[in-house]
Amino acid sequence: MMGLSDLNGNGICSTGEKYDIFYEGIREHIKNGEVFISNVLKDKTEMLIFIAIPFKSENQIRGILWGKYALMDMVGNLDFSDTSYKYFQIIDDQGNYLLPSSKQLIQGDAARGAPETIWDSLNTYHYTDSMSPNQLYESVQNRESGSFYLESEGKGRYINYRPLDINNWYLFSIQEEDGLHAYVHHTREIAVYLFTLLSIGLLTIFGIIYNLIYSMYKK
Repeated sequence: MMGLSDLNGNGICSTGEKYDIFYEGIREHIKNGEVFISNVLKDKTEMLIFIAIPFKSENQIRGILWGKYALMDMVGNLDFSDTSYKYFQIIDDQGNYLLPSSKQLIQGDAARGAPETIWDSLNTYHYTDSMSPNQLYESVQNRESGSFYLESEGKGRYINYRPLDINNWYLFSIQEEDGLHAYVHHTREIAVYLFTLLSIGLLTIFGIIYNLIYSMYKK
């Protein structure tokens, strides 16, 4: 859905019907010429984000051009899958997933509520180093970056996290231990293969040079 509103949020949507918008902080962003992006919102059974930009006429801000975007569409466009051994997640201020898996969306719809937050998920894991859910929460609140290791159902995961420049959102990059080790092993095999080819090539070149020098010496 898209629409156009005045600076007070009164306007119409793309179907021509009256549609007013009221979001905390939107007027301040628009009057400052800034883009406004909401946290994850729930519209009936659909999870979405709200985006608004200043609408200008004759170099003056006259109103608000806005749109709503479903999280399911974001997931589809990014071909997101949490079955891969490496993937990423973006969360908003409240820990809501901006890129939830299809499973999370289905569970959220079934419960008539939003998918679980990242804090709910992290509380189910086992931490093998000094990190804990509470420490991670404090680190995120302080806008810090870091990395840690955890285990779930016998599978290890390496996680890096850092703040984004959108609101107070965070990026979590996840790599499963088994997949990462398999990738490293495959890379090592390729390196050994290339090194072997390089060695054979160098020996061949040295052999040719030796034969040329020996032939010249005999002449």
